Amino acid sequence: MRYLFLGLKFFLLFIVLYFASYFICSNIVINQTNSYPASDMEIFIASNGVHTDLIFPVKTSQIAWDTVFQPTTFKSVDSSYHYIALGWGDKGFYIETPTWSDLKASTAFKAVFFLSSSAMHVTYHKKIKTDHAIKSIKINNQQYQKLIAYYQSTLNRSHASIQLIRDKGYTSSDNFYEAKGTYSFLKTCNIYTNDALKNAGIKAPLWSPFAAGLIKHY
Repeated sequence: MRYLFLGLKFFLLFIVLYFASYFICSNIVINQTNSYPASDMEIFIASNGVHTDLIFPVKTSQIAWDTVFQPTTFKSVDSSYHYIALGWGDKGFYIETPTWSDLKASTAFKAVFFLSSSAMHVTYHKKIKTDHAIKSIKINNQQYQKLIAYYQSTLNRSHASIQLIRDKGYTSSDNFYEAKGTYSFLKTCNIYTNDALKNAGIKAPLWSPFAAGLIKHY
């Protein structure tokens, strides 16, 4: 019982330190002064309250995302879809937990403690309307190039081809792809998005494992 009590104390201390770190670091903003030339290029950050995605135009002078994630591999995507949302996360959570009622203790345990693989979630959209959950971000060409490289480097490839996880999408306009990296409490889906912004020199909190600490800055 003494060891059990000691273990519980350490666990509670870890929880307190984790949330304290989140509160402090999510309020420290970096890249507030843009070192790159100004640009009117618009991307978006979207949150469902738990998870964040970045949303890009399908076609720009830098990249045509529909040549990477081909519309023919989706059930009903065509040229009328002008935006694409990219998000990284735990493969088990993504595929085995379409709703919170589907969550299993084993899935959560694997995700938190470095025991699961990851996936890239790709969703096509016809149009984007900003609101409290979807915020606009203005960037320039150099920043976008860094974002492109970041997301491209995360895709797991076999013989130079990305790997579609077949028949696992939630709707007719989304798919999952094999990705690099391991999800954990130290590398959540929101930390991934946050790192993408930081690496590109775009305004972002120092560290935020939760969606709220990231999207509140836009």
